[in-house]
Amino acid sequence: MPEMGDLYGSFIEYPAGFQGLGMQDVLPYATGTYTEDDNGKTVKVKPGDTIRIRLQAQVDEGYSWNLSATPGLNVTGQRMYPPEVAGMDPFTGTVRLLADQEWEVLAVEPGAQAINARYQQSQPGGPHDRTYTLTVIVE
Repeated sequence: MPEMGDLYGSFIEYPAGFQGLGMQDVLPYATGTYTEDDNGKTVKVKPGDTIRIRLQAQVDEGYSWNLSATPGLNVTGQRMYPPEVAGMDPFTGTVRLLADQEWEVLAVEPGAQAINARYQQSQPGGPHDRTYTLTVIVE
């Protein structure tokens, strides 16, 4: 009977120079849902694949995400989940409410594409705290 390591070794082949994820590597054909944990990463999809971007906003302060994509990607859906209580500010007594925003993005044109989002308050010219970028290679 083969050893356990022999079995796993026969199924996993890594390309030369592979250093693992988390080093800005391209995730191979990774459809699914991407969050703030994936900010700055690069993913690879095929034309016709749909991915989801899900980002959390502090809605009690009027914050939300504004998402855009390059022309090779189409935003085909967007929704805001009901807010959840995330705690209370001990100084003001106000309740913190967090809500997830989610977008469906369809890959339509081959090449390097990008999804960018900006976190800001709803008032015009309001400050923004952070940005989100996901590079999408469509091939």
